[in-house]
Amino acid sequence: MTGVKSYLGFCGFYRQFIRNFGHITKPLSTITRPSEPFIWTNECTEAFETLRNRLLELATLYHFDPQLEAKLETDSSDGVIAGVFSQLHLDGIWRPVAFYSHVLVGHEINWEIHDKELYAIVEAFKKWRPELMSIQSRIAVYSDHRSLEYFMTTKLLTAKQVRWMEFLSDFNFQIMYTAGKNNQKADILSRREQDVTAQELVKKDSRSRTLLGPARLDPRINAELAEVFVEKSVKGVAILAPLTPTPEDSELIRDLKADNQESFKEIRENLPPGYSINEENLLLYQDKLCVRRNTKLCTQLIREAHDQVSSAHPSAKKTYQLLAPKYHWVGMGSDCKTYVSNCGTCRRSHSNQTKQQGWLHPLPIPAYPMQHLCMDFKEFPKDKQGYDCILVIVDRLGKDSVTIPCHKTIDARGLAVLFIQWVYRFGHTPETIVSDRGPQFISSF
Repeated sequence: MTGVKSYLGFCGFYRQFIRNFGHITKPLSTITRPSEPFIWTNECTEAFETLRNRLLELATLYHFDPQLEAKLETDSSDGVIAGVFSQLHLDGIWRPVAFYSHVLVGHEINWEIHDKELYAIVEAFKKWRPELMSIQSRIAVYSDHRSLEYFMTTKLLTAKQVRWMEFLSDFNFQIMYTAGKNNQKADILSRREQDVTAQELVKKDSRSRTLLGPARLDPRINAELAEVFVEKSVKGVAILAPLTPTPEDSELIRDLKADNQESFKEIRENLPPGYSINEENLLLYQDKLCVRRNTKLCTQLIREAHDQVSSAHPSAKKTYQLLAPKYHWVGMGSDCKTYVSNCGTCRRSHSNQTKQQGWLHPLPIPAYPMQHLCMDFKEFPKDKQGYDCILVIVDRLGKDSVTIPCHKTIDARGLAVLFIQWVYRFGHTPETIVSDRGPQFISSF
């Protein structure tokens, strides 16, 4: 293992001159990890020979010239990021200066794709920071991923994204989109089938695990969780219930048996198909206890199945599924539906899901400044001049804002006067205005 690490350390000095260095050395890097067994395979032999041949080859790279235009081509796959640094020479041909590739590890594999794409750009600027800082012209950065538009809208950035934005602010660059077929140099560096497949297995392994296992919980909590709810038949109903039945349980069962023995005289005299009588002289239908409909016993059974704390007030269908394995009466499903629809706890806790929700309509992107405006009022404590409110008007394209002091008592006519004085008289005639006080504004014209 020590010899392999020494070899990789030596070759690492020349990695910027070897295309696809990260992919070539990945088998060698993998077997040097403490968590992996050191097993020399055919892939390791191939990687060793390929890397040695690359060192002996004559590189087709050109020296860096700060006077020439520069561009970066970056790409990211699920497990690898890559970049190519090129410059435009006097003959009009873009020639490579250096290559860069990096295999994502650990938590980096689980990042969103737009984070991986931006991370490829950040790492490229870190790799060639001295050269890129010395270039006077704007650096063109090409990426084949359209989700970089994600960063062109205002949003709450994560701490990681904030650090990247602060680092990139030191450079003069412009990100441009290019199709994947035109970004082949970076794309080849970041994609190999065997590497991508391996990274998918690593990603799946890192996500397929228990968040908190039993060893992370207090033994008392584990014992309580195991004892509070169990799958047990209580009152003849297969529901989640406490371990110890209450006295009411046995009373309900006695009432059910007594009512069954006294009722259904006509059916007992001539048993239809599917009906039977057991040893306790109880009438059964397909091994289910028969219950007279429209009685208090039906309501009590539904209540016991639906109102249990452990069952969490199930729906009418689930309540029926709890009762059906043990009991039978005509219209059980309809009775369950009626009971659940009249349950006060359910009506207070469940929101109305029947009302159709409206569609979201994104606002159009303005074609020129002051074409589409947004406005709103903001209250604040009264100042020394008596103003206690401001009218804020924002241009949705350039985000330029106009802040106008006013009073809380302002009406639609006063709003129209302020708009004419501070916006319209400067030649700004918007096509649309978005405001939560639209009716007042419209009525003033």
